[in-house]
This record gives sequence, C-alpha cells and structure tokens, in this order.
Amino acid sequence: MSDLSGVVDMSGSLPYFPPKQHIITLDELLESYSVVAQKEASDKTLVNGFLNPGAEDVRPKLFEWARAGFPNIYTLQTLSMTPPVTCADGEARNVIQYTEYLMNKTIPESISTLQGKMPGLEVTMSHSANSITLHVSRGV
Repeated sequence: MSDLSGVVDMSGSLPYFPPKQHIITLDELLESYSVVAQKEASDKTLVNGFLNPGAEDVRPKLFEWARAGFPNIYTLQTLSMTPPVTCADGEARNVIQYTEYLMNKTIPESISTLQGKMPGLEVTMSHSANSITLHVSRGV
C-alpha cells in the first residue's frame, strides 16, 4: 500500500527465491554412468572388430583392391563413432584417444598387429572428425 507521500509499504511482501537446484543426484549419476559404460562396451566391440578383423571381413575388399590394380592407399575400411562427452573414467577424448582408451593400446600398436596378419601389405591409418580409415598399399 502507499500513503499520500508516495512511499510504498513492502513489509508484507518479500522477494521469492526458489530453492537451489541440485548438481546431480546419486540416481542420476548412476544412470548417466551406466549409459556411458554401455556405450563404451558397445564401441569396444565395434573397435575391436575394426582393428582386429577376421579374414572374411577384409578379403572381399582386398580382392576389390587387387581388381583395381593395387592402387596405393586403398581404403580397406572406415569406422565412424562419436565418443561420449565424458568417458566412464571422467576424461574427455577425441576419436583417436577414445579408440586407444577402449583398446588399451595405441593405434600404431593395433595397426602393427593387423599388418602382421597381412604379410606383404602396408597398413596405414587416417582420420577426420569422428572417423578412422584403414588403408592398404603394397609393402615395400
């Protein structure tokens, strides 16, 4: 209310401040962690098949490469995946770091293992954004 002086009586109304929001609940944390852990397990299976393919997975593509006349840096296969914003261990990673995290070894180590299964071929890797591509060339 205001009196004749123009002063408004605010004593009866105080500003309302809603209760502070929580950062995260244990249930929300467990659910988020579970989703990330499931994604990592699924991605690990995908990456393992990509970096450790069976003969039946790569032979058709290698025959295509032979039919094309063995061009250098021929695409063997490409893997596209998006790492989680934060991995289950709390770290943020790009696609290369995430792949190495899932495999528990470096990309060069994985490529060396794959190359050991294909004598006479040179296996190389390239990447862009969220994709990793394996290439083959004739060995030197």
